[in-house]
Amino acid sequence: MSAYLGLVPDDIPVTWMAYTYGPSHWTMNAHAVRVGAHVRTGLGDHPVATDGSTPTNEQLVRRVVALADDAGRGVATPAEARAILGAPG
Repeated sequence: MSAYLGLVPDDIPVTWMAYTYGPSHWTMNAHAVRVGAHVRTGLGDHPVATDGSTPTNEQLVRRVVALADDAGRGVATPAEARAILGAPG
């Protein structure tokens, strides 16, 4: 991601999101959170953990919240997320 983002000219605003599936899911989400990008997670992205367990959607979201807390970032409320993404209210 860093190499790709380095190709974008400085005068072009960039917002990106980690959209991953499989073994790289948590590594990429952690990287995205650390560098200020957006992440997504849920059962559709990560239905089975590496240990074979099947976490709930709530457990997956809580793990992303923990990544954000560890990185010193807050988690957007639904209203904040809509505003960030320019989505209707």
